[in-house]
Amino acid sequence: MHKGYWDDNSGDEYDIYVYLEKTNSWLAGWDILWQDLRDGEAGSNHYACCLNYTTTGNPYYKIGAGVYLDNRTNAANYIVAYNKDDYRGRTCTIGSYDKANCHVGTAPTGTTAFMYPDAQGAFYYTPINGNQCPYPGSSFDGAHCYVIDIPSTCEGFIYNNKWFVKTDKLL
Repeated sequence: MHKGYWDDNSGDEYDIYVYLEKTNSWLAGWDILWQDLRDGEAGSNHYACCLNYTTTGNPYYKIGAGVYLDNRTNAANYIVAYNKDDYRGRTCTIGSYDKANCHVGTAPTGTTAFMYPDAQGAFYYTPINGNQCPYPGSSFDGAHCYVIDIPSTCEGFIYNNKWFVKTDKLL
């Protein structure tokens, strides 16, 4: 689990309270397993880390996590990561951050975006009129339109005919 900072874009940062709770049955109430309060520090990238807890073989009926944010702000920015591979920031090796992932580009109208051979390969799209590749910087490779290699530190994906990579890992 990741505990993190958040701010209201004014340069001020506020406290964040994070907890893990459990219940032993559907009838029982919730009990706190773990909790922490982190003080915000103006102008810093304050990340607090990590709670390692496995649900495999635990005796609890349910486990839940909660986050309370200071009510003096109008925006929140925090991440809950369930494993270290999900512990990601807001920077992009390629593309630009869109508040969730890194947008690399959009396949031209009438084409189909894809990756080859997989999420660590390269971004491509289908050509127009047999061999035309209208996307800026792309090139015809004899079968499809090549756009860009996906860096080995990135994981690519396609959504709504757009090329994306996940944001850079923090750990």
